[in-house]
Amino acid sequence: LDTVIIRIAIPGKIMDRNKKMDWHTLAHLPWIWSVSKCPYYQVVQAEFDRYGIEPNRVIDAMDEDVIKELVLDGQGVAILRQDDADEVVAKGDVHIWEEAAFEVPLSLGSLKKSNQAHTVEAVSSLIRKLWAGDV
Repeated sequence: LDTVIIRIAIPGKIMDRNKKMDWHTLAHLPWIWSVSKCPYYQVVQAEFDRYGIEPNRVIDAMDEDVIKELVLDGQGVAILRQDDADEVVAKGDVHIWEEAAFEVPLSLGSLKKSNQAHTVEAVSSLIRKLWAGDV
């Protein structure tokens, strides 16, 4: 459908402004990590893998609203869509790590072996039209 930009949001109370933030430093901070197989986390995990490091996962969460609230509360670093990252920055002492931004394709998915293929195609077509502004 489109691409979304994802960013890394860091609460001010866990960010050492006197220390240069790189992937290794970032990995040691407490992370709020998604328990689902969200593509955002797969992209960032691939970057950690590139450096041979693992993020310090301290909180598992699934819901984006919960993740935003945890970041605002200073509980950990999180991966957010650009619009959500901008929102938490505007609401509290949160910073976007300027060293990284990732483009992730926004896609529509369905089970390949669905008994309702016609319905899935109709809904998919409508969503594509709505997203494109054709409806």
